[in-house]
This record gives sequence, C-alpha cells and structure tokens, in this order.
Amino acid sequence: MSSRSYSIPMGAIDQEPQFDINVKRMEGTYIFDTFGKKYLDLRSGLWNVSLGYNVELYAEIEKSFSEIFKKGIPFLDIHSYQHEIYNEYADALLDFINNNQSDFSKIFYTNSGSEGTELSIKLIRQFAGKEKIILSFREGYHGTFFGGMSVSGIDQEITEIYEPKINNIEFKTYPTDKISLENILAYLTNNADKISAFLLEPIIGSSGTLTIPNEYLNSIMKVCKENDILIVFDEVATGFYRTGSRFKYYDLNYAPDILILSKAINNGILPFGVVAINEKIINGLQSSHIEHFSTQNGNILGISSALQTLSFYRKYESLIVEQVKKIESLYGNSLNSKNIEFRGQGSMLSIPLKDLKVMYRILDRLKNFGVLTYYYNSPTLNECGLTIFPPLLIEEEKLKKALYIIIKSIEQDY
Repeated sequence: MSSRSYSIPMGAIDQEPQFDINVKRMEGTYIFDTFGKKYLDLRSGLWNVSLGYNVELYAEIEKSFSEIFKKGIPFLDIHSYQHEIYNEYADALLDFINNNQSDFSKIFYTNSGSEGTELSIKLIRQFAGKEKIILSFREGYHGTFFGGMSVSGIDQEITEIYEPKINNIEFKTYPTDKISLENILAYLTNNADKISAFLLEPIIGSSGTLTIPNEYLNSIMKVCKENDILIVFDEVATGFYRTGSRFKYYDLNYAPDILILSKAINNGILPFGVVAINEKIINGLQSSHIEHFSTQNGNILGISSALQTLSFYRKYESLIVEQVKKIESLYGNSLNSKNIEFRGQGSMLSIPLKDLKVMYRILDRLKNFGVLTYYYNSPTLNECGLTIFPPLLIEEEKLKKALYIIIKSIEQDY
C-alpha cells in the first residue's frame, strides 16, 4: 500500500509514478532530480511542453502574471463580466489559426482537451440532433470524461465498467489502404442521413503515432462535406507545429468545422484549451442554449499564459518549422539506417516493440541513461512501443545522442 495521501490518475488507486524521479527543477530540455542527475525530456511533458522549459517564455509569462496580480484579478467570472484579454486572445488565436483565411470565427475557452471533447459532442448534438451517430476511429483517444470515454475507441474495454456511456457512437478502423478507405467512404455515403459528425485525430497519437495519408483524410473530408456531416479535428496533440505545420489540417484540402486545441497552446503552464467553430456551426446554433460551463473557463492567468505563448510561436515560427524538419530527418535517417520500424511525422514518433516486458525494460534502461520517453499500449492493435515527442527547439546534437542511446537500448532486445 502506498504511503502517499494523493492518488495518481489513470490506473490503480495505489499505483506509483511511472518514473521514480523526485523533480527538483527543469531547464531547457532537461529535468533535474534532487540528486542533481539530469534527464533529457523526450516526452515534452506529456506532449504539453512543446517549447521546452523555456526561460525566455517563462520570463514573459511571469511579467504578465505580475501585472494581473497587481490589478487583483487572477480570477474573473467570464459568464458575468467582460475583460479586454478575453477578446484580445480570441482575436489573436483566430488570426493565427485562420492564417489569412476564414476557417473559424469563434472560440470557447476550456480547461483541457478532454473538456474540449465534451463541449464538441454537445455542439454536435445541438446542431444535428441526439439521434444521429457520431463516428470516431477505433484506435483514437479523446479524453476520460464521459464524452471522451465514449468516443475513445482505444479505451472501450477498460472503460466498460462506466457503462452506460454516451450512446449513438460508432467506431471505424482507421484506413491503412485503399480498401479500408473505400469501406469508410461507402459507409459515410450510404448512411449520411444517420450521421451527425466524424470526430477524429488527424494523426492518432495514443495508439502509437498512426499516420493517415493526406489523400485519405482529404477523401473522408470531401465525402463529409458533400453529405453535410460535421468534421471535428482533435488537434490536442498535433496542434502548434508538432507535425511541422501550425496545425495538421493545414496539410489538407479542407478545414474541419470544429477544432479542439489544448496541451501546447500554452506550453503546459496552466490547465487551458479552446474549441474553435466555424460560421456553419455558429449559424446553426443561433437560437440554442449551450449548457456548458466550469468555474475556470476563461481563467485570466490561463489566457495570459496562452497569449504569451502565442507571441513566442509567432516570433520564432521560422526557426520552429525548420527545426521540426531537422528532427524528422534525423530520426528517419537514424532508425532507417538500423532497419528499426517506426511511424512518425514532424516531431512525433513511435517505435513498435515486441511486448510489454521488453518495452518496460527499454524504458527503464533509457531512464538510467538519462533519457525519458513516453510509451503506448494499444489493445486495438495488439501492439506496444515507445512514443517520442521531443521539444520543438531541441538541439540537434542532443537528439542525435539520445537516438543513439535509444537504438542501442532497442538492439539489446532484438
């Protein structure tokens, strides 16, 4: 029995943290423990800290927080009051997302990606009716609130205890070839009058960075647009340059109707996220009462941290884009040269492994060498492996050395 008086989420009530590391401080791309040992964080803080533990960014956020505290308004009820930062950030983010287009017109403030899924499901049902089906990928993950559990195909077995979950959810296996793509397209076309929306990750992160060819996504989105089926992109993991573009949907011919963002939106500073919607959704919900709110929606400090992070992204955009290209080239060349299977795009990468015992052994081995990675375990694929999300601005030599250690650790078991 654990002696801790708090419970660690996602697992047994008395489980221990994945890594036995007592964190003292963080800087750049490193985590330092209380003994002074440093660890290269190739997890980007559970995919949140895309810019690393960045001194320049932190200094700007600290200044903005200081001004807010001087005015005595670290909390404000967005439901009851106005504040200039609400619209300032919304306008700045929409300008950043749209990039001289008009894909989205309004945002909702949330506290997480999971909450973004909940809100999106509510918007879908109010727009298209609760009787219609929401489609999602069987391999996908969208959070652990009831809506998120309901549309997360990867977790259907372990969340069965929480039944009844939200109804009228159906899963499709993500397309890996032309035949599986045609099956999805045929289902969409033949059942269009019964389907309200397709909610998906354009790259499926939690099942091991499952990449879907752009042409496949374009075909799915085209059929959805032609048949008035809403498209919802969960870009919680892929947003803000993780794939090389500002957002993954930039690589495609169409924009989704709803866009869910969190994690890198404010570099993990505070719980924060947004859901962006287009004019179609806005027009369809003009007379609707949207029953969604939490006390911290629109938290002033959360918005401020996101505003400063957005400024950082704009300031260093060219550098970040170039760096992500280097990261992709580096891991591609390193792993291909050793004939190690991998999947990835931009600064997100997964390496399939034999089984859980091998995977945990490699994770522990890497930790001893001062390299921290994430992992995945997908029952839908009957597969597990390492998942690597390096900070976008990681120095090339650091990543090169880390990849050498990862390759050597894998080769010990293969």
